[in-house]
Amino acid sequence: MSDDKKPDPPDPIEAARKGIGLLISAARMTIDRLPTSKVEEAVLAGAREVGRVLESVTDKIDEELKKHDGRGEKAADATTEPAPETPKTDETPKAS
Repeated sequence: MSDDKKPDPPDPIEAARKGIGLLISAARMTIDRLPTSKVEEAVLAGAREVGRVLESVTDKIDEELKKHDGRGEKAADATTEPAPETPKTDETPKAS
């Protein structure tokens, strides 16, 4: 009979805590060593592109809706004169 005992397995919670700590430490060191100006430029360029894409998509949706509703043809035939205004019932002129 042997007196050799198997070592206790490592605690999984403690191993996870150490692993997460090492990952956070590595992330902090990486951030400290990276030049941030290139990251800022990339983020700004990406944001500009997203804005352009959104504008393009909304313009295309608007064009398609105009085609579907027929608003595009009516807008070209419409006159530039504004419609005559009708007085509202709440706004009656008072006699002086």
